[in-house]
Amino acid sequence: MKLFGTAQPFVEYQEDSFKIGRLVANYEFFIALFKQSDFDEFHIFCPTFANCKLTEKKISQEDIPDNLKAKIKVFHITSLKKSIAENNYHVFHLGGWGFFFPGLVHLRNLHSAQPFPITGVTHSLNDKQAPFHAFKVCTAPVLPFDSIVCTSNCGKKVLENLFEATENNFKQMNIKYRGRMDIIPLGINDVHRTIPDRMESRMSLGIDGDSFVILSLGRLASDNKMDFVPFLAAVKRFIEKNKDRKIVFILAGSADNHEQKFIRNLLHENQLEEATKLFVNIENHKKSVLYSAADVYTSPIDNFQETFGISVVEAMAYECAVVISDFNGYSEIVDHNINGIKIPTFWADVTRDFEDVSEIMNFPTYQLFLSQSVAVDFDKMLESFQELLENPEKRIQLGKSARKKVEQNYFWSDVIKKYSALWDKLSQQAKDSSTMIEKPNNPWEVDFYSVFSHYPSKIVADDSRIFLSEYGRKVLISGNIPVAYSDISAGIIIPQLVAIALKAIDQNLITAKQLIRSLQKNTAISDSTALYYLLWMAKYNLVSIDAGIIGA
Repeated sequence: MKLFGTAQPFVEYQEDSFKIGRLVANYEFFIALFKQSDFDEFHIFCPTFANCKLTEKKISQEDIPDNLKAKIKVFHITSLKKSIAENNYHVFHLGGWGFFFPGLVHLRNLHSAQPFPITGVTHSLNDKQAPFHAFKVCTAPVLPFDSIVCTSNCGKKVLENLFEATENNFKQMNIKYRGRMDIIPLGINDVHRTIPDRMESRMSLGIDGDSFVILSLGRLASDNKMDFVPFLAAVKRFIEKNKDRKIVFILAGSADNHEQKFIRNLLHENQLEEATKLFVNIENHKKSVLYSAADVYTSPIDNFQETFGISVVEAMAYECAVVISDFNGYSEIVDHNINGIKIPTFWADVTRDFEDVSEIMNFPTYQLFLSQSVAVDFDKMLESFQELLENPEKRIQLGKSARKKVEQNYFWSDVIKKYSALWDKLSQQAKDSSTMIEKPNNPWEVDFYSVFSHYPSKIVADDSRIFLSEYGRKVLISGNIPVAYSDISAGIIIPQLVAIALKAIDQNLITAKQLIRSLQKNTAISDSTALYYLLWMAKYNLVSIDAGIIGA
């Protein structure tokens, strides 16, 4: 059986999951994977019981054939260790490279009978925690068939730089990243293969058919997207220069209340309110109308958080002529004057004054400081707008070439094929590998018992005597086991096993060790889990522990 596994939350934050680029990309990736790949089962391990239910709900609502939905199995994270020990996975894939990757490597090496590849994908790489994640990855017992999948060459270069810095900063530890780095781009939903009629889209937005429409769609945040002050000032100059033309500027994206106020004030200051159609926190499925209504898509980004550029690819799919910054992952998507136009950007080594203090700075503020030092050539942007306004033939040709590049590279159905090919290759390497598998304990896991064992009054010993309480006897008779928290019932406490334990205690004078053995006769659980049952029952007054017999 060909099994796929993931421990990355499929859906993270209810509706917020569909407004943040990384979360949207991960969600759409999994939906495409369910539809397009040849796995026999998909195992999704969720961090909470509520997340299990949310994941199941979202899957049930998706347009996935029932026979494929039946392949998707949702589990609580507490079953991950057992599942890895009992199943032979083809691959585990994560929607990130730092938070879960090192821990999963340790877990696999310790508990899987047959090694399998683990892959994770990059998104933003400028995070304040990036050096720490790089350190954890470099110290983890990564195997040669594990891979961090980078969405762009520029992202791969960033990761290489982070790993090199880690190796140099901790030379005495002789650590390094021992896995692979592969490059597979992000994709866009296949619904974008169909382009709505431009005139109909404009009519629905109240835009005249002969207008020249410029669209900018993305986060409306100056600290992690672009500087809107010079951008909107440039748009104002362009509109003033072409007063005799119908020019409409569409500005759309996610924003909190503070960001919305800032943007509205800028539009007012630049006298752009009449020419601008502002769409804040627009639903993801409504973007197609905006893209299809536009002649030009622009994103003069100056921020280091981008390593790809989903919105650029989406705009290209709708035959927009794209005018974007020649910066970060954007640069690799657009071929200048072939399927879009790239605006020059400038930077220099201005980070020295932030050394030694940046690590304790507020991260958004530091990002703003950095992005304010990236200069975008807005004169070139205006020249490009002017050329596309006056030369509709070039505008149309750029749009058609852009669409062609997207069709060849960026739809999820095609991206999934690249992943499948990579996973098959890595899985075969895992089967053929003679590499010795290192099995160190995960140093990032806290041994809570060793660290906190001095907290309680007493520690339960093997000869501690257990008595059924009056309340416990009532529960045993009624059969109503009081499991208050869904994560506990989903992860550890099984009511039927509690009933077995209560019955065993009711029939005999019993010690902690005897209770453990009694539970183990009925199910395969460890001494540790059996003790958990005992302590949980004591917590809920189902049993009492004889304090006079308890060992110190």
